[in-house]
Amino acid sequence: HGAPLDVLAVGTTAGIVVQTLVLLPVLRRAGVHLRPRFGLHGLGLRRDGRFAAWVLCYVIVNQLGYVVITRLANSAGASHGADHVGYSVYTYAYVLFSLPYAIVTVTVVTAIFPAMSRSGAAGDYAEVRASLDSGLRLAGVVLVPATVALVAFGPLITTIVLDHGNITFDQARLSGAVLAAFAIGLD
Repeated sequence: HGAPLDVLAVGTTAGIVVQTLVLLPVLRRAGVHLRPRFGLHGLGLRRDGRFAAWVLCYVIVNQLGYVVITRLANSAGASHGADHVGYSVYTYAYVLFSLPYAIVTVTVVTAIFPAMSRSGAAGDYAEVRASLDSGLRLAGVVLVPATVALVAFGPLITTIVLDHGNITFDQARLSGAVLAAFAIGLD
C-alpha cells in the first residue's frame, strides 16, 4: 500500500500546486492582487456567526443521523449472519436510489435556475413560481415512473447491476429490497 499511495498523494498535491501556479499570472493580469491577511478583524464573523451556528447544528444533526443509519444497517446485516454487510447493502441501494435525482432533478433545476434568478431579481415572483412549477412538473414526469420502476423492479435492477465481484446474489437482492423501500420516498 505504501508506494502507490504515496505516489497518488504526492501527484495529487503536485497537480493542485501546478493548477494554482498557472492561475497566478492570469489573476495578476485581471487586476487581482493577492496578499496575505493576518488576523480575524474585518472578516464579518460577527454578522455571519448566527448563520454559521445554524450550519454547525445542521452538520451535527446530519452526522448523528449518519451514525444511527450506519448502526441500524450494520445490525440488520449482522442479523443476516455477516458483519458490515448491511451498510454495504444500504449504500448500494442509496446510490442507485439517488440516480434519478442526480440525472433528472439536478438537470432540470440547472436549466430553470437562470430564468428564476432573472425573474426574482426583477421582482417578478409570479414568473419565479411559474418557472418552479414547470420545472417540478417536468421532473415529476420522469420521477413518478422511476419510482414505480424502482419499487417494482428494485431487486431485479440491483441483481443486474451488482451481482458480480465482491457482492453476492443474496446481497444484491437485499439491496434491491432496500432500493424499492427507498423509492417510495422518491417523489
